[in-house]
Amino acid sequence: MSENQTFEYVPVRENLTHLDRHFAGSNQPGSKFLPMEEKDKDKIINSVDTALREAFAQETANGQAPGRVCLKIKFDKPVGTDALTKIEPDKVGTPIIITRDAGTDYETSVKLVVTNEVPKVDEITVIAGRYGPTEKWGIFTLFPGVEAPPFPNSTRQKEEAFKASERFWNEHGFLTTAEEIKMAQNFEPK
Repeated sequence: MSENQTFEYVPVRENLTHLDRHFAGSNQPGSKFLPMEEKDKDKIINSVDTALREAFAQETANGQAPGRVCLKIKFDKPVGTDALTKIEPDKVGTPIIITRDAGTDYETSVKLVVTNEVPKVDEITVIAGRYGPTEKWGIFTLFPGVEAPPFPNSTRQKEEAFKASERFWNEHGFLTTAEEIKMAQNFEPK
């Protein structure tokens, strides 16, 4: 980093428009936040902002450009569900394959395993990094449960990342309830 080069931390609240979709609830199968009061959402946002400010300070302390970070933040009660599961047909049965986000740039096939209840978790994953070639650094996404690569997308990912995502999602899917499948929007069973 040159003497004139500085990096800017973008506070989490500046991305609330993007992040609100995570808290708004979704009819799509997958990990999601539980319905919560505004004060509980604020507690999560404040905890994420504090953790990211600390990570940014550590990332830039040595004078280097800040990189991508993945943080885990634990809370004192369940905040969401963790639907991610390894697909092992002998243990979970034959998965249902659906098209998620049909007709959009994010359209993808996803494997679902029907269960009576998706496990609740008290931990979230937060991913942050630099915004393209800018000197700005901040949150990309947050979600309940464990980290997983994005769905494979050959037009948005470099070849190596695409292949890694494809391998992962060939072996993984989401736990879902029959009710969630009935409520899902923009999906077509295959």
